[in-house]
Amino acid sequence: KGSGYYSFFFDTGNVTEIGTYIISISAVKQNFSVGIPSSNLLINVINRPTLLNSNDDVLYLRHTFIVLDSHNFTFGFTDVLTLKNITGADEKSFILIKREANGDPIPGSSVIGKLYETADHRYILDLDTEILQIGDYSIVVTLNKENYNLRVAVISLTIVKREFDPDFFTITSMILASGGIVEFQITLTDINNNSVPVLGVNLTLTINKIVYSTSNGRIIDNKDGTYTVSTLPIAEPFFAAETYLATLIIGKANYTFQTRVFTVEVQLTQIFPGMPTFYFVVITASIIGVVGSLTAYRVIQQARIPKHVKKIRKIKKLIKSKKKITEGISIPTKTEMIAKLFSKDWKEIDLSIKKTLGIEELKKKLPIKGPMVGDKEKRILKLKDKKPKEKAAEEKAAKKKLAKEKAAEEKAAKKKAAKEKAAEEKAAEEKAAKEKIPDEKVPEEKNKRRKG
Repeated sequence: KGSGYYSFFFDTGNVTEIGTYIISISAVKQNFSVGIPSSNLLINVINRPTLLNSNDDVLYLRHTFIVLDSHNFTFGFTDVLTLKNITGADEKSFILIKREANGDPIPGSSVIGKLYETADHRYILDLDTEILQIGDYSIVVTLNKENYNLRVAVISLTIVKREFDPDFFTITSMILASGGIVEFQITLTDINNNSVPVLGVNLTLTINKIVYSTSNGRIIDNKDGTYTVSTLPIAEPFFAAETYLATLIIGKANYTFQTRVFTVEVQLTQIFPGMPTFYFVVITASIIGVVGSLTAYRVIQQARIPKHVKKIRKIKKLIKSKKKITEGISIPTKTEMIAKLFSKDWKEIDLSIKKTLGIEELKKKLPIKGPMVGDKEKRILKLKDKKPKEKAAEEKAAKKKLAKEKAAEEKAAKKKAAKEKAAEEKAAEEKAAKEKIPDEKVPEEKNKRRKG
């Protein structure tokens, strides 16, 4: 190099292993003795520095993926000195372990695999996330090559359930007519997958203790992401409107269960718009009750008025209105009224008050009232209109009845006479007993006097 200085080039690429190397230098020149430096030259050969995704330390990553989704991790293993990707890594592996909710590893859940190198010398970690179950995972990735620094990545991965579009059902309450049904259609889409329709969902609607679902066929799956709900008639309230709580549950494997609660109010049956049948019946019954009570009161009051008084009032009205009188007045006599009042009492002692008062035969012979002819009432005897056979039968029945009544009266008279005779005999006995008592007392008084 001039001025007595010498230099040399040491290529570490020729070194097969890292470590400390000793370089001995000797100086030789003709006619000169061999020169040896006072000490040897020591060279420490180390691994080439590397980066993993521009990180020169342990790389920590945390990710949350939706179940059934496919995701890959890409790593760049770079030489710091040349800033080029390192090709042909000797070690490019990973280990996956599923963890409990508290973070502890689940025994037997570990999976070991390799990363794939791309054409541009990057390394791909494919965990098949589309088949990973819902839960928490830890992944350790190792990239290494001889003469290069090893790099490690630690990944915390969480797989969560998919979500339905939250706007699939916005109903909070329904109002139905009596006997009405709950009927609606909902559309279910995957909010995590560009609102793609979700097929094969299990829907369950519970209302008034009746369960409707796609499994029992009461909710129809239209096979296009839409579902039709149609219930039986909810109720037919009569006295007051009824409110029911309805619960709609939507579920599918790998999806978050969704629950919607809404109220269903069933109104009263209406006989016409705006008038519930119950109130109509109550109002109508009240009117009928009032009218019926007034009518019954009027009928009772009218029934208390004697018939002849009613007839007199009727004729009085006809006279006032100057109309023709077509009906005569038949007023019962005092004797007939007495017979009517006390007939039951006389029957209890087997006597006929009508016969005693002498009105029975008179009533039989009394002609019935008929239409007025001029100023006189035309009367026709009942027996006149009868046919001969009917007349004979009636006469025979009348005679038989008279004979029966006569026998009954005779029997009653005998019974009465027997009672009177028994009463007389009893009175005589009592009188005799009274007369006998003074005669018995006379000897007793004489004895008392003698003793005195």
